[in-house]
Amino acid sequence: MEINRVIGYYNKSYYKAAKGQETGRETINTFKKITKASQNPAFYNWLKKIFLNIFSGYFYWPTSWPTSFDPESGALVYGLVRLLKPETAIEIGTFKGYTSICIGQALEDNKKGKLYTMDPFEMEIVKIAINKSGLKKRINYINDYSHNVIPKLGLQRVDFVLIDGDHSYESVKRDFELVKNLIPSGGTIIFHDTVWFEGPKRVVEEVKQSGQYEVITFPTLVGTDEKNEVTLNNEVKNFKPVGISVCYKL
Repeated sequence: MEINRVIGYYNKSYYKAAKGQETGRETINTFKKITKASQNPAFYNWLKKIFLNIFSGYFYWPTSWPTSFDPESGALVYGLVRLLKPETAIEIGTFKGYTSICIGQALEDNKKGKLYTMDPFEMEIVKIAINKSGLKKRINYINDYSHNVIPKLGLQRVDFVLIDGDHSYESVKRDFELVKNLIPSGGTIIFHDTVWFEGPKRVVEEVKQSGQYEVITFPTLVGTDEKNEVTLNNEVKNFKPVGISVCYKL
């Protein structure tokens, strides 16, 4: 089931890259050589912006493999937002915007809610995704660090939070501290990469030990095999999933 064509673009590019069939990177590298990107970065970025706006769509979409959410985890996020029906959502770590569109579409389907998604590194593809998805009224994309953004928003309550920024323990802990007093009973926080990375894993364990949240960690489609190589095949030997943890406040 395709809930938004832009989500379909992300999913298609993710699967192609995971199977070694993604050709966009070769195109970009050729484009860099032709435009002499290293010598003229401003000119290259200007042309790249035009290229992305014109050609991004069904036949080409910048892949987010393997660092972004896999499509099944994206579907989980969409489903949770549909079920929980938050009025206000925060995403820390926009990256290329995949989960922003998943959350935004769920809010749109709920016919209510606003997402504030933040990342210090601006990506043109996020703006394109928001425009092409038709979700501009649901998504506010902010380019800054979470500790600068969240206090300035002046929110009294946040019903749904996705934390997927810097994965160091200190950063994940700080992000949790920024939102924990805004989460009501029935509010939910999702942490990504909670099996792969010690930072998110440690914070989730602390959240669980607080006794204030029901916590469950799900396996993910993407992970590593016995050679520590990234794979989508969870049936390989010694598969270790990235992991995604859902924390529901009691």
